[in-house]
Amino acid sequence: MSQLFGRRVVLRVGDGEWRDLRVVFAVRRSVRKRPNLARGIRVYGLARDTIGAVMIKGAFVQLSAGYEDTAEVIFSGQLDRAQVIHEGADMCVEITARDGGAAWQRTVSRTFGGSSTIRSVVNALAVDMGLTVAPTAAITGSTRRSVVMRGYARDTLDIMLRSAGYEWSIQDGALQVVRVGAAVAGTAVVLSPETGLVSEPKALEKGRGWVVESLMQPKIRPGRVILLRSGTAEGYYRATIVEHEGDTHSPQPWTTRAELRVIS
Repeated sequence: MSQLFGRRVVLRVGDGEWRDLRVVFAVRRSVRKRPNLARGIRVYGLARDTIGAVMIKGAFVQLSAGYEDTAEVIFSGQLDRAQVIHEGADMCVEITARDGGAAWQRTVSRTFGGSSTIRSVVNALAVDMGLTVAPTAAITGSTRRSVVMRGYARDTLDIMLRSAGYEWSIQDGALQVVRVGAAVAGTAVVLSPETGLVSEPKALEKGRGWVVESLMQPKIRPGRVILLRSGTAEGYYRATIVEHEGDTHSPQPWTTRAELRVIS
């Protein structure tokens, strides 16, 4: 457990960056296609001439958190709304941000010829949505006939990928594409009492996986492979829902809660 001490937070909003202020946050991410949400990021002690700069709708928001040697980005997105809140003598700015909120509203008008690779179509749609494609995306196959795309890009993307056996989500401004029920390629994150697991996993219905809680683990991301080791459960799973919660100036909470599902 020696590697899990010394809390670290870096909050970036627009051109501003803060490392030493009190920040309270709750971030929820999942493998579902709807935009991930950072609700109620509260930052205390901002200079009054800075407050206006962190309340601009659409501004880039990035939150990194963890411990001294493990802090990583746990959320990137765009500011959805912000408000000043007074708590007695204290004042804070509360920010709500979404990852891919703007992309969710983009429309498309394209036609692809027959036998276009699915990867090329996804790349084009990503551009239309203002996104990149995650480097872990291993997309193969081709369209069987010409494809006419009109309307919301998200709907076109969903129909095309589901019919080819893929699922997608937006993670840190990039399209994450995997086979349905599969995990993102990469090294597994080991989750055990020695690496921060704080209680025994709770079983999901019908043996489909577990709900786990640990000390802050920014490496646990939606779609990533988790090697679970505890007295109750052991094996490889994929993280489908990940929730990070923290307060830099309070003993609790500083945790990651995740839903782990059996890999298809």
